[in-house]
Amino acid sequence: MVISSNLPRTMRAPLTLLLSCLLVGALLPGTAHAARHPVENSPELTDNPLYSSGRLETTECRTPPQKAGDAASVKRYLLTVKKCLDETWSAQFAKMGKPFRPPLVKIFTKPRAFCGKPWAKSLLSEYCPQDETIAFLISPVILEDPSRLYSFLSIGHEYGHHVQQMSGIQDAYARLPHRTTGERQEQTRRHDLQAECLSAAFTRSVWKSLKRPKNDWHVLLAGMWSGGDDLWKTHEYGKGSSIVHWMEEGFAKASPGDCDTWSAPASEVA
Repeated sequence: MVISSNLPRTMRAPLTLLLSCLLVGALLPGTAHAARHPVENSPELTDNPLYSSGRLETTECRTPPQKAGDAASVKRYLLTVKKCLDETWSAQFAKMGKPFRPPLVKIFTKPRAFCGKPWAKSLLSEYCPQDETIAFLISPVILEDPSRLYSFLSIGHEYGHHVQQMSGIQDAYARLPHRTTGERQEQTRRHDLQAECLSAAFTRSVWKSLKRPKNDWHVLLAGMWSGGDDLWKTHEYGKGSSIVHWMEEGFAKASPGDCDTWSAPASEVA
């Protein structure tokens, strides 16, 4: 039996995965992950108090405008969204009677070392559990049209990993044993898809205040459906259909209780 080496891994949102998903027009065929690896004897994952904490409070997140080619405006936008995330999740943990520390955030326009490693070429954002820090790269692709939901989704996803860290999910995930590469990959998908769901739950809780047409969300989902592991040629993030499923789960009721990917059947985390 091999003990999982998940703990040292940073949580990543690949730039090409995210942006290519959203820009691809045609649906790609899926590849099924047939193996089934239920998560057992880990109540921190399958019965975490986060799941019974109720809906996220509906709040306002008034974001400043972003301008194409203006990194300073994108940074202001990201810091505002991060503040909204701080307020929402601090309140949710207070409902649980649990302590909460907001993560740190680093925003830069040129790749630099993060979490003890060089910044990978494909990354847009990343979470480092060791120092509880989110890093975000304001890339040329983001600057080209910052008005889209890419950056909002990305920082919300990394914040979802921080919620996992603060709720004990990250440590429990790191302790999970795995016997095969396929089992480890399924665990990684459960972990990453949960962050997608938590990000979507937050998005729903502030959606009205964003004053965006509902079509913006549908366009985002259509793009994600067209991507995922099928596009990225990996088995660690989930197929596009799985990503969309968990984003819809989170967005439907803004409830972390709908984001228990650890108890879900293998077909929902493929």
